[in-house]
Amino acid sequence: MNDFTQIENTKIYPSLTLTEIASIDIDRLAADHQLKMNWVQKLSFRFFQKRLSRQIIKGRLNKNVTLQQANDIANRKNSNRRGKVSLIIGAIGLLTMFSGFLALLAIPLFIGGLVVGILGISKDEKKTMAIVGTVFNGLMILLILMALIALTAGGLRFA
Repeated sequence: MNDFTQIENTKIYPSLTLTEIASIDIDRLAADHQLKMNWVQKLSFRFFQKRLSRQIIKGRLNKNVTLQQANDIANRKNSNRRGKVSLIIGAIGLLTMFSGFLALLAIPLFIGGLVVGILGISKDEKKTMAIVGTVFNGLMILLILMALIALTAGGLRFA
């Protein structure tokens, strides 16, 4: 169990605002809630606090938002991330397919896009992009395999 899981289990995290989290004394928090944290965990939490403070100062984060609200917003924004990645990988594979010897990279890219798309279907909230990415990458793999079969079977001959 890591330090953040321990802190979450104490139920003090969700109600704190981002400003309060940025100003927590981690040593006192660990002592008050009997958390066992090594120096690396404490250092990583302090680093997180510093980055959080910078984001608040720059105005990128609302300082009055609670951690639970910030987590909900972040989850909504990344609800179809794997689907987008699947489509991007498929587009890169399509571009490499027509670029000389780089075409050899197309098959692994399409397979990777297919795997990411399948993961997106099972894990993303919004599944539409993941489905589109999976179908696109699957069709491209099928197209390449059909072309390879036609070439090896002697159906197509180049002069």
